[in-house]
Amino acid sequence: MPRIDWPQQPNRIREAWLRHHAELPAFLSELTSLAPTPNMTAQEARAFLRCFYAARDLDRAERDLAEGGPMTESFAASALKKRLGELERHVLALEQTLQGRRKAAGNPERPEG
Repeated sequence: MPRIDWPQQPNRIREAWLRHHAELPAFLSELTSLAPTPNMTAQEARAFLRCFYAARDLDRAERDLAEGGPMTESFAASALKKRLGELERHVLALEQTLQGRRKAAGNPERPEG
């Protein structure tokens, strides 16, 4: 089972998302505000960690854009756009993974915690 460092990793996902979007998706807000770590299957934990890695990579791209010189500016802007797309894609995949479990459990509204 992948190891999740709670609450550091959820906070990083929340912060990265909110730098580029007005608000968190409801499921992500609820999931990342849970304490302690919610019970997750290995598949859900992997989907969550993909979100974390995408948020980490987005942080790095933002730093590169801020600190890079004129030679790296266009590359960093392109990388930033790509990393933001990856974060959005992984958050959507996490939501779909969690919805599948809730539907299987007969509770489509709330993640298990």
